Amino acid sequence: MSLMWFIYTFAIIVIAIMACSTSMSLWVFTARKDCIAAAIAFGAYIFDTAIIFFDEYTQGKVDPNTYFDAGITHPLVTTVLATIIVASAWAWTLMRLRIKIDWPWFLMAASAFCLLEYFLCPVAGSAGRLRTLLYWGIRDLALIGTVAFGFWYCRHRVEDIEKLGFHRARLFYRAVFVLLCLILVEDICNIMLFIPDMDDPFWYEFWWHLQQRNITENITMAVLAVRKMVYDRDTMRVYARHPAEKGAHLKDEHGMHNFEERLLSYCDAKGLSPRERDVLELALKGKDTQGIATELYISTGTVKAHMHRIYIKAGVNGRRDLATAFWRF
Repeated sequence: MSLMWFIYTFAIIVIAIMACSTSMSLWVFTARKDCIAAAIAFGAYIFDTAIIFFDEYTQGKVDPNTYFDAGITHPLVTTVLATIIVASAWAWTLMRLRIKIDWPWFLMAASAFCLLEYFLCPVAGSAGRLRTLLYWGIRDLALIGTVAFGFWYCRHRVEDIEKLGFHRARLFYRAVFVLLCLILVEDICNIMLFIPDMDDPFWYEFWWHLQQRNITENITMAVLAVRKMVYDRDTMRVYARHPAEKGAHLKDEHGMHNFEERLLSYCDAKGLSPRERDVLELALKGKDTQGIATELYISTGTVKAHMHRIYIKAGVNGRRDLATAFWRF
């Protein structure tokens, strides 16, 4: 069983490394700060999971002559990593919502969170369960808060045209919110309810490995990583198709900083409907008529009708002219 958990943990690390790499690649293409926040979050998760990986490597005795220093599991190390993950998640959320971050206050809040987590570090004994629950529960609630705040802000503060960017992904973010809540539920069950039979080697080993991780958290990270990699791939594909325009996102006359902002502003200016915006986005990403129809679950005839209306509203005669007009907007 130790080997099974070893392989499982290694796979989680590989997925996080891939997501971190694509985030940094997108930052090179676009110079967007939210890419750095995402890369830092995945990077911290890699180190956090690596601690479990090294611990299981030693416990499993894959190589009896190799052991890792127990110092990497020091409470301060795990607390700092947890703080970096939570702070990066909040920074990414605020940047994606285009909310200006007051960095001194943000860093003060992160420091306060770190001190609180360090004070609540799990200890042995009868009082250990409650402190352990508070330690992980506060971290879970902080992550749940990022999605909850995003929903609230989009519903009450974001302008209608900006809501288009979140409209298509609303089901995904709802699923992420549910997964984050399940992380908290799993922590409560593992810490407060699950009492293994210490005399049974199988259950004792299973409990030891389960206490080292949260399965739902790993699943959530994998889902977010895959989603981020797909998003990064599509965005880089757009910029790669228009190398002459790669610098336009940095600062142009409209103050737009990335493809999505340009798309939202263009749709607003041309009076495109939400569905026409979806069709335009996929067309700019290189999808053909059949590809757009498959992606949006509509017929090819409907796609052609949408494209015709887009051409009329944009005042162009075809896809090439549409792409040129879009990037010159």
